[in-house]
Amino acid sequence: MTDELVSSDADTHFSSMTNISNIAVSGIRAAGVRFAASAENIANANSRGYAPLQAEQISTVVGPVVRVTKTDKPRPDARQTENVQQSEVNVASELVDIIASKYDFKAAVKLLQTEDELNGKLLDILA
Repeated sequence: MTDELVSSDADTHFSSMTNISNIAVSGIRAAGVRFAASAENIANANSRGYAPLQAEQISTVVGPVVRVTKTDKPRPDARQTENVQQSEVNVASELVDIIASKYDFKAAVKLLQTEDELNGKLLDILA
């Protein structure tokens, strides 16, 4: 009876660890998508009429998901020259987003490392 209980607890623990992995991998992907969107916006900052990408992070049960859309409406402070609108990219804001995505990436990797350590300790206990 005790062996069945330990086995059951280990299965539950393994299942929750799998969920942690899924959340961490989702976090890594979300950080990558946000980083790529900001990098593209910075690369096109001097392109006339470029509509910047907007990355919106949404929390889900399996981890963060990022939805990327092009902005439609011009910003009120966007410059216009000879009826051709200048780019609406705010480079400073995009750089902040890149730094934030870097920290999100690091946090997700740390979560994977912590999960790996916990799995090792669980195996030591069960062995």
